[in-house]
Amino acid sequence: MDGVDGMGGMAAQTGRRDRGRAAAERARAASLWGRILTVGAAASMLSLGGVALGGSSPVAASAASPASTTASTTTTDSWPTSLHDLQRTAASSDTTLSPVNAPTLTRLWSFQTGGPVATSPSVVGGIAYFGSWDGYEYAVNATTGALVWKTDLGQTDVPQPCYPAGEMGVSSPATVLNGVVYVGGGDGYFYALSASTGAVEWRVWVNGTDTPGVYDGHYNWAGPLVVNGYAYVGVASLGDCPLVQGALLQVSLT
Repeated sequence: MDGVDGMGGMAAQTGRRDRGRAAAERARAASLWGRILTVGAAASMLSLGGVALGGSSPVAASAASPASTTASTTTTDSWPTSLHDLQRTAASSDTTLSPVNAPTLTRLWSFQTGGPVATSPSVVGGIAYFGSWDGYEYAVNATTGALVWKTDLGQTDVPQPCYPAGEMGVSSPATVLNGVVYVGGGDGYFYALSASTGAVEWRVWVNGTDTPGVYDGHYNWAGPLVVNGYAYVGVASLGDCPLVQGALLQVSLT
């Protein structure tokens, strides 16, 4: 019996430690989300010598940009998916930006949305694609910051006491391939959009196994990996509220 009592005491201590770690993780997550939410509802493009960075073609300086101080600042590489490529290297072959000229970067333009911008942009053909927690996926001219199109991909209504609570829209970085934008919506669907118009080509439900549109703890954070005719989509819990099993889904593009 002493052994059983000892095991019970160890289990209780372990349970307390686990609860303590869970509370610490929740506090850390709350702090992180607080920092994200204070960033604001604007997407920005940086410029070097008056030329926007991130496009696959040259872009000219805007009227508000500083005068160019370099002979050539043409960018040569797109950024079509999260972390740049299929290998997720987060590395570009473009040599326009270097440790020497990085301190001279200035803001070329900013674009206001109706909610926080939590996605990294994908930039292809001089267009920046990004989502906002207002529920829209945006396509913006990388030269001027002018809106090309926006498409409503919905929001998830996250109940209290979850954090962050309220309406959460698009957090998935897009993958742009062959004229199609593949992205996770804020409403629990995975979307294929026309890169030129933003029109919905198709969508498929990926958030959990319950009724589409009803929050069950799943959320599509991930940028899709698109290879060999399939999109690989990761879903996970939203702030562990409730804690749900994460999943990797394979979605046929045809």
